[in-house]
This record gives sequence, structure tokens and C-alpha cells, in this order.
Amino acid sequence: MGEFCAEFLDFLDEFLTLPGKPLLCGNFSCPGGAGAVDSQLLEVLSDCSVIQVVNQPSHLADNILDLVITSVDAELVCHVSVEDVGLSDHSLVAVNLNPRRSRTSTRHVTYR
Repeated sequence: MGEFCAEFLDFLDEFLTLPGKPLLCGNFSCPGGAGAVDSQLLEVLSDCSVIQVVNQPSHLADNILDLVITSVDAELVCHVSVEDVGLSDHSLVAVNLNPRRSRTSTRHVTYR
């Protein structure tokens, strides 16, 4: 787990320099016990000012393995639901996104 967290921290250091609001989704397989994420991974996320927003178990073993990660201040994810659809040992994690686009400035030009 320590090696993964070190490599993931390196990845986040580069990823978070990109423009835009960060959003990472996937199966991280970093269980921290029943209904929790590994504490080392949560520490890496905290150090990088990002959070994971899935707060219900997403695996039959009662672990949170499937994560949705975004920046603390992004307000990009506004609703998260976890639903067992019976197709896998993982549940479906669905999120509502709240993308806020800044308006582009308009310039009126008159010419002859």
C-alpha cells in the first residue's frame, strides 16, 4: 500500500497542475475496513487538497473500493449514489456533476 500511495502522490502532483477541475474515478481497491478507505490513501488525498466523495460501500465485502476524487473546493460533484445492480461484486457508483463554465467575454466590433 505504501508503494502505491507514493506513486499515486507523484501522479497527483502532475495531474493537479493541469488546467480545469480535477475528477478521478475508478476502482482503487484500497480497503480500510468495513465502509472505509485505507487511511494512507486518505492522507495522500488530504495532502493534495482533494477528497473522495463515495461514502457508502461499493463492494460486496462492505468496502469502499470505487472512488470519485475531486478537489476540496471544486463543487463539481453534487450528488453520489451507490446501487447494487447485481451484475458484479462491485456496485454502480453514480454521480451528478455540476460543471460550471465561465462565460466567455463577448466583444462587439463594428467595421466597414
